[in-house]
Amino acid sequence: MKKALIIIAAIASIAVIGVAGKVFFDASPDATASSRTVSAEFSVERLTCGSCVENIRQALLQVEGVVSVETDVAKGKSLVAFDPAKTDAALIAKVMTQSGYPAQLYARENTQGVMTTAVDTTLYIARIGERLVPRADFNELIEQQRLAGTESGDALPVQYLVRFAWMTILQRELLVSAATEAGVTVANAELDAYISTNQLASADREKVRTNLLLERFFKQQNVDRASNPDAFASLLTSLQKSTPVQIFDESLKQSLSVGTKNSGGCGGGCCG
Repeated sequence: MKKALIIIAAIASIAVIGVAGKVFFDASPDATASSRTVSAEFSVERLTCGSCVENIRQALLQVEGVVSVETDVAKGKSLVAFDPAKTDAALIAKVMTQSGYPAQLYARENTQGVMTTAVDTTLYIARIGERLVPRADFNELIEQQRLAGTESGDALPVQYLVRFAWMTILQRELLVSAATEAGVTVANAELDAYISTNQLASADREKVRTNLLLERFFKQQNVDRASNPDAFASLLTSLQKSTPVQIFDESLKQSLSVGTKNSGGCGGGCCG
């Protein structure tokens, strides 16, 4: 009888071990999935200083599944590591935007661990350096010029409108990228004070910030466009040679290609 009990106990032990082993192996894939993280990079607007970095970090760490957040003010980028089983890039971008920093997915880590670009070309027409160009900005410039031509009684060709809008944006983005890389910033408190003092529309907040940023950059570089246009043109030429530009919109590529063949130059939008 005693021998029989020992045998039964041994069988029971094997059964328990078998069950435990099954539970372990069933749970392992889930545990691995829940602990696996991927990285995504976001293009973020309105970044000016360390406070912005901390604000974004605090907002995202409230999102379940977010593991770490690294934000680069100069590049306008946030690198976020997260658990794809608990959250996704769309929600992360939404939280950043709601916290006051409009964000768009820029690149994401694929299954091989390689970062691949993920840009919504319905929202962005190009990338200049590390900055994405909103399609809305491009369309707004075209419309402004079209209306100006209509009011003056001089209807402008579509080709001209497209090239003018592109060269204006290209010039602005080249200079803003150079300014941020040079460490030039405009603090939010300072921007608010400037808008209030000059009684400017709050809707133009980012345009005002850009203007102030570029004023400081020109001063830092000792470049005066009005008195020394050659130095200004030389600065732009240097930036264009050193800054990668990727156009997503095929119709824009075609327009610029035709315009370049006809004019033999940049079209004057950024060189005047």
